[in-house]
Amino acid sequence: MWKRWVRLTCYVVAVAVLGSCIKDDREDCYDPAEFLLYIKAVDTATGQDITSGGDAGEVMVALFDSLGRFVASRVLAADEVTARRPWTITDFDMAGKQVSAWGALGEDVEQSPPATVQGGFIRLPVDDEGWSAPPGDLFFGLDTIPSTAQERGRGEVVVTQKNAKLHVTVRGLRDSDDERYYFVYETPDSGYDFSGRPEGGRCRIRQAGRFNGDRELVSAVPCLLIHSTDPDNAGPGEGAVVRLMERAPDGDLELAVAQRTETGGYIALYPGRTTNVLIDLSGSASATVRVEVTGWNETFLWSEW
Repeated sequence: MWKRWVRLTCYVVAVAVLGSCIKDDREDCYDPAEFLLYIKAVDTATGQDITSGGDAGEVMVALFDSLGRFVASRVLAADEVTARRPWTITDFDMAGKQVSAWGALGEDVEQSPPATVQGGFIRLPVDDEGWSAPPGDLFFGLDTIPSTAQERGRGEVVVTQKNAKLHVTVRGLRDSDDERYYFVYETPDSGYDFSGRPEGGRCRIRQAGRFNGDRELVSAVPCLLIHSTDPDNAGPGEGAVVRLMERAPDGDLELAVAQRTETGGYIALYPGRTTNVLIDLSGSASATVRVEVTGWNETFLWSEW
């Protein structure tokens, strides 16, 4: 009788503890045969946790070993990410594994399965005329799981806005016909490898403009682009090129090209930030180009210039 009572008591306690673990999502109790991998979305500009808002959408997660060789992958549905439900991994030890996570990929990107973390790619497709559509609001995170996380049975990868934004303002045009002008943006790369490094060859994107109340031609919306490889040290061929085009019956005309600023720097694109370009055609000499970098959801007002 005594032994039966002890066994029953132990069973009740075990169930109570397990129930507490599930209810409170406690980190001090877990199945040692499982590793729970969570995805957390963070706004680059504010540092706020935006996971529950669904901005990261569906997240594709790829695992690589300590040598960068592909191990496994899984897609977490958008509702799994927003509900903070993990990928439960039972097949191998996660200590030292590299995790590459991509959110909000959309349907219009090309993907190549990775053999290594620097192999494979996520790339913008090109149409028959050599143009690409702007990328979406891509999220990305890359991290290595430490042994302490393996011991706890859980880890977390933070994803943030991956692409850059470009906003262009043009002054000094002779009229304000929205249909007459448009922009062409060129970047050195058309995608990323699974380590997040830009690659894939040059990319060309067209975008409409609109005139604001000051008779300035501006980007219809800030355009999403593949960011520069090393924005703080962009050299020749590593920055963005902005072309102002005018529609004409006998072939469109290139009115101005912005590639370098008035201080000699190149137009760099920063992940999770907005590069604001001013092309001033109002002077008697050639166009003056100025650049200011702002936060993700900010555009620079050139009123002081």
